[in-house]
Amino acid sequence: MAMSPRGMAKFGELYRLGGAIDGKRLLPEEWVELSWKPQTTSPWSGEQYGYGWFISDVGGHELYYAWGYGGQMIYVVPDLELTVVMTSTTDVERGGQHIAALRSLLAEGIVPAAKTGGSF
Repeated sequence: MAMSPRGMAKFGELYRLGGAIDGKRLLPEEWVELSWKPQTTSPWSGEQYGYGWFISDVGGHELYYAWGYGGQMIYVVPDLELTVVMTSTTDVERGGQHIAALRSLLAEGIVPAAKTGGSF
């Protein structure tokens, strides 16, 4: 699927908001809930996986994320009302340090800033 960063952000927000944007329901709320319910464990990340979303935590907050090829990430932290999009590229295999670096940026910079209302 080819999406712009803005499109990725809208997709993440659609899920964060339970399937509705601007009062218009685009997805059943039940589908969003089911998508974010663990169905299996990912062989790549070792984390739980729902329907299209990895399920984890970051800084003590529930985290749902979509992972695209080469480091295209949509991170959703519902209780912080936070959707973060990262686009990047790497020729390193899926399990390399590149994805860990993106997750570290989220965990060590973005989430603490969101918690305090500050910037990073």
